[in-house]
Amino acid sequence: MHICNISLCQIVVMIATICGVSGFILPNNVRAESALTFAAGQHTIYEYRKFLKPYDGDVTLVEAIPNGALNRCAMDLVIQIKAMRLGGITAPIEFEPVPNARRGTELMAEGHVIGLAQQLNKDTLIVQGYDKKLYVRDAITRFGEFQKGIYCLPHNLNVLAVTSSKELADAGTAIIGLHWNNDAKVLQDMGVRDIIRTPTYESIIKMIGAGRADWAPLEIPNTKDKAITYDGVTLVPVPQIKLSLLESRHYLVSKNHPRGREVFHALQSGLQKLQAQGFIRKALVSCGVINPDTRDWTILNEAAMLAGEVSQ
Repeated sequence: MHICNISLCQIVVMIATICGVSGFILPNNVRAESALTFAAGQHTIYEYRKFLKPYDGDVTLVEAIPNGALNRCAMDLVIQIKAMRLGGITAPIEFEPVPNARRGTELMAEGHVIGLAQQLNKDTLIVQGYDKKLYVRDAITRFGEFQKGIYCLPHNLNVLAVTSSKELADAGTAIIGLHWNNDAKVLQDMGVRDIIRTPTYESIIKMIGAGRADWAPLEIPNTKDKAITYDGVTLVPVPQIKLSLLESRHYLVSKNHPRGREVFHALQSGLQKLQAQGFIRKALVSCGVINPDTRDWTILNEAAMLAGEVSQ
């Protein structure tokens, strides 16, 4: 065995063995650091790893995220892990695939994963005991800032002709995620009653493609055509209208994870640095959470958004 191929850890153990030291314990700076696990959807994990390939997997080398390069959840992973690194956390990162955010939140509350590959609103803490199980970071996406377009198939002229809340309520069946309770409330307050739910983001696209629903409120990607394509199904936004989710969004960290407190403080520190650099704002724009191209689009629930901003 060539000495250049032996790790520092192996060298220390070999020396201890030669010297006859029993019960030898590696010092902290030599001991291998265990991985930290994030819950994420399979597609998000794929996108994150694909994006980091040119950087040899090192998220600290990412200085900017090109528009349309990542979906929202993969973008959130980049921000969180980059912030943790800036805050001094060097542990390897692993992923636990989950079907939706609710399952990921459960794993986080139980301490099985350190965090989740997306921001969540504070309504998450309404679940019994979650306020004692999860650290909540200050808002990353401010109240009302997360806005969505109305997406349908390109040939659905009925939905594409919508210009108001009343017309949207009469435009067929809406479909949202199983646990998108804030979306449901916003739509119901706008008069939309025909709403069905499905467990995953991917199934939203597929069900519209199969004709089992007519439209969905989805974030608008920061691409030229603003279309969303998944598994051969393409959806397009209704021109010039959008809605605002009446919430702020935050990164959460498990209090029940052995390193939860340490990671939360490191995340706080790193996020402050990224905010000061303007990295977070640009990242939110890159994936369409904030879309400058739709700045002048009509917000269908603008009155409710403005009233909510006043009460914040």
